[in-house]
Amino acid sequence: MPKLSTNKDRYEELIKNPLLFLHRVDHSYTDWNGDYVENISWEPINKDFNGNISKEQIIGNERGMALVVAELVNQTEDNDQSKNSTISFEIHEINATKQDDWRLVINSFIIRSQSADERYPYLHLLWMLNYCKWDSTALTRALNIYDAQSHPFIIGKGFSLFSRCLSKYKQEQVQKALANFGYRYNVYVPSVITEAVSHVLPDIEEKKAYWNLFKLVDYVLVDNVFQQSVTRSIEDNTNNLLLILYRWLHNENATIEVTSLRSLFSISSNAIQLDIIKRYFHDIRLNRVLFDPKVVEEFKDNPFVDFIRYRYCLETPDMAIDLAVPLLCDCIITLFNSNGQTFQSFDGILDFAMMRCDIANPSISLGMEKFLPQCHGGAVYNSDFKGFIDYSIVCELDEEKFTEDNLKTTILDFLNTRSHLTYDACGYADEKRPLTDEEKIKCFSTRVIKDEQTGKEYTERKFNCTVKRPFENKWVVYDTDFVWLNCFLKQPLPAVDIRKSRPETIIIDIDQTSTEILANYIRSLAKQCEQAEKDRFVVFSRDVRKYKLLLNYSKPIFSRFIPQSSAIVGMQFDVFGILKSLRHEQILNNDDALKEEFRRRESEEIRKRVINTLKQELNQDIINNSYFEVKYDNELHRKMLGLYYFKGSLPDNPSDTQIEFLKCQHLGDFKPFCAPRLAEATNRATEMPYFWCRGLECFHNNLHSQILANCTSWSYYSLYHMIEIIGFPKLHETPAGYEPDVTVTEFIACANRVMKKFRRLKCRNCGHLMYTDKSSGYNRYNYYSCINPTCSEYNKPIYLSYCFKCKKGLIDSRDSKQCPNGWYICPTCLSCCDDAQYERQAQRYILAKKPIPERIREKLGHGHNDKGEFFCPQCGNPVEIITEEDGTTYKGCRTCKRNFDKEREIRDTYRFR
Repeated sequence: MPKLSTNKDRYEELIKNPLLFLHRVDHSYTDWNGDYVENISWEPINKDFNGNISKEQIIGNERGMALVVAELVNQTEDNDQSKNSTISFEIHEINATKQDDWRLVINSFIIRSQSADERYPYLHLLWMLNYCKWDSTALTRALNIYDAQSHPFIIGKGFSLFSRCLSKYKQEQVQKALANFGYRYNVYVPSVITEAVSHVLPDIEEKKAYWNLFKLVDYVLVDNVFQQSVTRSIEDNTNNLLLILYRWLHNENATIEVTSLRSLFSISSNAIQLDIIKRYFHDIRLNRVLFDPKVVEEFKDNPFVDFIRYRYCLETPDMAIDLAVPLLCDCIITLFNSNGQTFQSFDGILDFAMMRCDIANPSISLGMEKFLPQCHGGAVYNSDFKGFIDYSIVCELDEEKFTEDNLKTTILDFLNTRSHLTYDACGYADEKRPLTDEEKIKCFSTRVIKDEQTGKEYTERKFNCTVKRPFENKWVVYDTDFVWLNCFLKQPLPAVDIRKSRPETIIIDIDQTSTEILANYIRSLAKQCEQAEKDRFVVFSRDVRKYKLLLNYSKPIFSRFIPQSSAIVGMQFDVFGILKSLRHEQILNNDDALKEEFRRRESEEIRKRVINTLKQELNQDIINNSYFEVKYDNELHRKMLGLYYFKGSLPDNPSDTQIEFLKCQHLGDFKPFCAPRLAEATNRATEMPYFWCRGLECFHNNLHSQILANCTSWSYYSLYHMIEIIGFPKLHETPAGYEPDVTVTEFIACANRVMKKFRRLKCRNCGHLMYTDKSSGYNRYNYYSCINPTCSEYNKPIYLSYCFKCKKGLIDSRDSKQCPNGWYICPTCLSCCDDAQYERQAQRYILAKKPIPERIREKLGHGHNDKGEFFCPQCGNPVEIITEEDGTTYKGCRTCKRNFDKEREIRDTYRFR
């Protein structure tokens, strides 16, 4: 049988309710030979469980999900009873022929129904009823497990409600079973649905009795549902609301009474719900209806919300609950009620999420990617770009540097790139000299030793006191080093093939070198360069490494900055509209010719801009339309290379990436929302405006299509379009493109913080949702506790808050220790308390004309951070300046062996890469 595993605590919780969901995961790939390699398996949705089960061991449903039951425990071999010990257990897929499985799913319903805050008590039972094969006899036997006193609760609050979403056939089986216990159940199959299905698919009368409510609706509303294309011909005079809804969603000229959609909205998929909202706003835009916040309110809090929950249980159980539709509606209502001033606050979003999630599995997705544009990669700096300028340096030889000491130091620097010749010496003698031949005979003599246990003989040296010492003025070099050795050797070495695999070694003595030969060689290098006036020469950037030795004995006189003639921004961005103009001209129908002409024009535009900005920066004109020449200044030289992105000289045939300034960044799975802020200044090199986006310069964002004038279809409507329709546009045009209003960026930041905090709102002991302590006043969103009465952590407060200093660190009292003053330590910036905090606390009481509490009075003047005192969030011990053996120092914790300087460096690198 297939197996899963988990830790001890999680398994003990599983014993109470041994049901969990798996989903089918496809990791198939194409190998290096181009062959398809299938790799499909079943994995637990809940990440507290581990396991990888072959696809043949589980059947599951058409959506690739399965409900399984945990079998008997199998403790690990070492019988480790610690919290982190691993327990493996067998599982089997839920089976309606097993009485025990019926008992488990009904028990799950009973247990979860005990909590007034539970919203999905029927999760497992509804799944089993919908996907397993059973009849009224099997259900009757299952209900007979329970005594008559339990039936009103199980049947009255259970089957009579959630059975409404089951197929007609299964509802009839429910009806027969409940009749055995004296309960009447009416089969719920709305005529509006059956009539619409019969109209769209008249030849499936027999099949539709076995389809649940949501499958029937999807067959009507969703084109190509389950890969089946259906042609719909709907009469204009139809009075079937489901068909009218389909026509309204597919025909811009169609109309509908939106207030009649309440019930159909609840049984539609999330995608259709979102389309209904978009289409409603399109009608507002066309002046067919007036905006009514009550309509949007009903979309958010639908009166038939039970059906929305039923669909979740059958299609995405235990997965993150998608809150995109209600959150979108909430944003619109909040903005409307505040007259365009704000979206939902952090506390509001948190409350909103908590009121809609599954408390037994608090996992949500705000789904904002469905109504807010995500970053498409933008147009950011390309690190392979060689730069908008090149440079050269006009130099002259500096005779003052041609001293004997300097020249000798240069020779030694060359030779010290190789190893010194070594000799054998005595390890105990103070005198550092080579051993004589007689001494070597003694020191390296051997003797035969016999092992007492084995009797085996072996040879070893008598003495081990010799050491290898280097000759101070002798080196071991290779014959392939002849190129640089001949720069200063009195007797030149013969040339050899430097590519040979096994170079031969040569011994070089300092007496074989000549400073005069080196000086002459350096002067000869100057003559190889391009000559300038007054015995000066020019070293181009491409030759800086080649003439490094020459530059060490020269002094720079002028810097020459050369505007590149081939640099472009990039064809995919077309920031100057050149590509658009070329296509409008329609003079080039060949792609290669179009690309070549585009590059010619854009490089001309870039060069013109670079020359213009160089004139401003250097306060002079270009010489011979070729370069700018200024007196050499090291700081100015470095500044100009950085300002114009110089990364090296272009090769003769540069690649595209070497001449293109911008690129579309690769985002991987993480795609942040497009929320740029316009930079105060333009890019100095190109005079192009840009945005700041997550620490990067972005020259092209994703917001152009987010205004109504540029939107081609209502199906593309986002939050921006909808609020513009009702009179609250939140995008304004800048020279760099469109920029969102600060209310949008604040909302995105709040939502991201909620998601980060929400992931912590899970009891680590039992897995249930933790709720806020409503009695905590202004701190109500700082303290949380588990609401599961059977949990040992029930009602024990957990402090969870963002750091008041850095605003980024999430402090969790389960992970962070307290400083000696009782403040939790931020894991990001290590902040805890300071004197200013205590002064502010005292000031509150002073202004209220109340006495300062003793607990605050005692702390006045005793804060930590303003005095440079910090503590480790992991153990609470003081953070110290620790000195390593090599002399380097860092802020760290001796107990936890943590280097906080290094951790901060890693975080900053990750944040800005």
